[in-house]
Amino acid sequence: MKLVISTDAHSTRGLDVMRCGILQARRAGLEAKDIANTRTLAGLKKLMKKR
Repeated sequence: MKLVISTDAHSTRGLDVMRCGILQARRAGLEAKDIANTRTLAGLKKLMKKR
């Protein structure tokens, strides 16, 4: 299973909270390979086909 880190931002000013999600993922011991939205577009499409 892969996770997605999202800000739920409703404006560009809200995008800076992405850092909080990244820090929490790191605290949990997650790496880029565990996060779906670290993939390239081609990699994300491939991941979505597996589901």
